[in-house]
Amino acid sequence: MTHFKNNVLSFLSLILITVSCSQGYADKTQSEPSARSEGYTGAPLRERSLPLAKELIGLTTPEGESLAYTADARADLLPLLSFFQWQQTTTFCGIASAVTVLNALKISAPLAAQYNYQVFTQDNFFQPTDRKMANREDVEKNGLTLSQLGALLSSHGAKVHIYPSNRTSLEQFKSIAIENLKNKNDSIIVNYNRKIAFQEGAGHHSPLAAYHSKADRFLILDVAQHKYEPVWIRSEDLWNAMHTTDSTDANIWRGFLSVAKNNL
Repeated sequence: MTHFKNNVLSFLSLILITVSCSQGYADKTQSEPSARSEGYTGAPLRERSLPLAKELIGLTTPEGESLAYTADARADLLPLLSFFQWQQTTTFCGIASAVTVLNALKISAPLAAQYNYQVFTQDNFFQPTDRKMANREDVEKNGLTLSQLGALLSSHGAKVHIYPSNRTSLEQFKSIAIENLKNKNDSIIVNYNRKIAFQEGAGHHSPLAAYHSKADRFLILDVAQHKYEPVWIRSEDLWNAMHTTDSTDANIWRGFLSVAKNNL
C-alpha cells in the first residue's frame, strides 16, 4: 500500500507541475458545436482550474487521494498516469484520450519525429488512411462522436468495443467497466455530457482510471486538465451523463468504449 501511495503521489505531482507550466493558455468559455467534444465560441478567456461541484470529488483532495489508495479496481491508474496527455485544443478530448490509452497499452505506434521514437502523439495520431473516417480538420472543428473515435482507435490496431448508452444499462456499464479496471491490459473511454456531470461545457471524452465500490464512484482522468482535475463521480451520475445524445443528431448516442490490444 505504501509503495502504491508514493507512486500515486509522485504521478499527481508530475501532472500538477505539467498543468501549471505547460502551454500557458487560459481556458475558454465553451459551447457544443456538435455535442461531440467541446469547441471555442469566441467567448471571453477564463481562468484555469474551475471549482468542482459538491457532487464531485477531486483526485488531489485528501478524500480523492484516499479513494485512490483504497479503490477496488485501479489497475489502469498508474499506466494511464504514466502516459497521460491533456488535449491540445478544445476539440481534441477524444484524440488525447486515445493517445493516452494507446500508449498505456503499449500498442505499436508510428514514429514521432520530434522524439525520434515510436510513440503516439496528438500530432501523429492522424494517418493518411484515417481520412475516410475523420480527418484532423474536421476534428479540430467538430470533435468526434463515440463511433468515430472507436473507428480511429481500430485503425491503429486496437481491439475496440463500442457501447452506445441506448443499447446498454447502468448495471451493464458498471459490470464491464469494473472488470476492465481490474485488468491493465485494457482501458475504458467514456463519452458524456459535462452539464449532466455537474461541470461546465458539453460533450466530452476522457479515460476511466479506477473504481471504488464502497463510494460507488468512478475516477475520470479528465484530459482537459486546463479546466478540471481528475474527479471521482458517482456511477449513476456518470451513467446519466453518458445516456445523452448529440445535440445536432438525436440518433447519435454517447456512451463508452473498451480498448485492448488486438492479440488479447
